[in-house]
Amino acid sequence: MEINIADKKIGNNHPIFIIAELSANHQQNFDLAVKAIKEAGADAIKLQTYTPDTMTIDCDNEYFRIGKGTIWEGKTLYDSYKEAYTHWQWQPELKNDNYLWFFTRNISEGMRIYKGRFL
Repeated sequence: MEINIADKKIGNNHPIFIIAELSANHQQNFDLAVKAIKEAGADAIKLQTYTPDTMTIDCDNEYFRIGKGTIWEGKTLYDSYKEAYTHWQWQPELKNDNYLWFFTRNISEGMRIYKGRFL
């Protein structure tokens, strides 16, 4: 079986197609996001772009607090999303032609695919 994503063939007898998830690895720092993308060595980059308001409510209830055993222990879901989200304004600056881009803006909008080059 073989499929095409943009101009890349994927399947038996083709190189592995790697999608890197940037996630919160940028630590709210645009320059770190650019560096991570350049060093990823991937064919495609996936970004989750949302705001805390598109993911949850700002609530201090125990049901909206993260339990033990993670780096977010004791924080609210809202505060965790606030620390981790990729700014929507970054998308035009991050998009480029070296990678195929997958952007998930939030759950209700679904996933959009873009092709661009990283300069």
